[in-house]
Amino acid sequence: MVAIEISFTGVAINPKIAYRYKRYNFTKSLKQPIITIKIMVHTHKAILLLISITLLLSSCKKQSDKQDIAETESGEGESVQSNDVVLQKLYEAGKFQIADNNYALFELQGPVKSVSYSGENMGLPFDNITFDNDGTVNEVEYSDWGGETVTRLDMEFDAKNRLTALKGQTFNAQFTYRDQGRCLANLELFDQEGGVDSYHFLYDEDNKFTTVERYTEWWYDYANQDRRKETIRYKIKDLTIDHYGNWTKREIRSNKGEATTVTRKINYLDPPQLIPIESERNFFCYTTDEIGSIILYNINKLTHSVYPFTPPESILFYSYKDIKVVGNRLYTIIDTGVCGAPGIACEVLYYDTSNESWHHIITCGWDCEFVGSRIKAPIYKLTKKGACSAENEYEVTDKWIDLE
Repeated sequence: MVAIEISFTGVAINPKIAYRYKRYNFTKSLKQPIITIKIMVHTHKAILLLISITLLLSSCKKQSDKQDIAETESGEGESVQSNDVVLQKLYEAGKFQIADNNYALFELQGPVKSVSYSGENMGLPFDNITFDNDGTVNEVEYSDWGGETVTRLDMEFDAKNRLTALKGQTFNAQFTYRDQGRCLANLELFDQEGGVDSYHFLYDEDNKFTTVERYTEWWYDYANQDRRKETIRYKIKDLTIDHYGNWTKREIRSNKGEATTVTRKINYLDPPQLIPIESERNFFCYTTDEIGSIILYNINKLTHSVYPFTPPESILFYSYKDIKVVGNRLYTIIDTGVCGAPGIACEVLYYDTSNESWHHIITCGWDCEFVGSRIKAPIYKLTKKGACSAENEYEVTDKWIDLE
């Protein structure tokens, strides 16, 4: 029999919990023992008890060390998720395009600006396609019958912003979709000489496009009323895919034994630019559209939700003409979109991120601009009223405003 005294430096709580929450450090504490346990046991039992306690403390420390590392990595992960990193991920995920964009119709995802096809693409009526910044199709070029470009004015969309028809001079195309979704189910193409192509698109269990059934009907000899019909089945195999998951090269093989390769070049939108200012809840970025107008967004820091950032509803707003950051303020020059009244062509406002509020500065003419740390605001004074607003005469003076 031996007497063994075992002492712990700490408090009378579970040592594992105390160490995990870092309230006490059993390996470094200089405090005197406050718990003493005296045990009278046989020698071999004492040895086993000492080993068990040693292993317990070692296990506690190892698990705590692992958690410390995990916490450190988590902390580093949070620090790495800076605004520019979050912005890049949102851009690549296509979050700056509207949810009901038209990308799925053309088997696209991500921030696509345009796509062009090379090779025999089963006669589908699009060779070059361009999109607006929000992901809505803007122009479709079809090379058959001498080539034709259909613009937005000659397109039809349904309530879900799905493209339902292209109405060109040499062809018409009608689209229907799968299960009320955005993937193409059927396409009917009518050309100027009475030809009809009807496409039926098939998908696998993973919703991946795999097969096309094409029914073709055309006049072989109109004078003799000889009209021909044919049904062809194509199998699709993607050969190369880019980092957005969009195919760039595919093989198309028909049930007639014919095979062809189609490639497509995809151009992506420029990424949004981070604005060096933020509020407690949001940070900000911008893009530019096809005509150079600025589009502002605010991004929630917690949810990473993206919202268009527009001025108060009381302000006439067509687009942002220019922006500038000074301190906690985001200054904006706004194109009001008003015609025939040059004195109210622009509004100047600033957004104060310290209290998340808008403030109006001045209403002025179109030539308003930032010049260094000042605003040059043209002020129009009517000097002679004409027969119509276009004939009015004005005296213009520049008002200079310091940016604070």
